[in-house]
Amino acid sequence: MYSSQEFWQAHPDSSEQWSHCAVVPLYLAFHGLAGLRPLVPGFKRVELCLQLADLADLELTAHTIRGPIQVSARGAIGRREITVSLPSGCAGEILLRREESTTLARAAGPAPPSHLRYRLPAGRSRMVVS
Repeated sequence: MYSSQEFWQAHPDSSEQWSHCAVVPLYLAFHGLAGLRPLVPGFKRVELCLQLADLADLELTAHTIRGPIQVSARGAIGRREITVSLPSGCAGEILLRREESTTLARAAGPAPPSHLRYRLPAGRSRMVVS
C-alpha cells in the first residue's frame, strides 16, 4: 500500500499522514474540468475551456486577485446550461466544442481545431449550449 506522508515515520490516524498532495482534486477541478487559466497577468482576462464529458453537474468558485470567478454547468451533453460570473475588471473567453452552439459573440484568437472561442463579458453570463 502506498501512502503519501510528510514524515519518515508516520503514526496511524495522525496528521503525520497528511500531505500537500491533497490539493490535486482542486487542481483538477479548476484546471482540468473548468480549464481556467489567466490570459493576462493579474487575471485581467481569463480563458475557460470546460472539459465536462458526461459530467452533468459542476459548480466551483476560483478566488483570484480580481475577485471570485464562479462557474456552474448543469445538464447533459447537447443541452447544458453554463453560468459564468467574472469579477469587475476581468474579461473572459470560453472555448466550446465546434458541434456546440451558443448565442455568445465569437472572439478572435487561437483555439484547438475542435473548438471555437467566444467572448465572455465581465459580470454574469448565462448560456444554453446545445
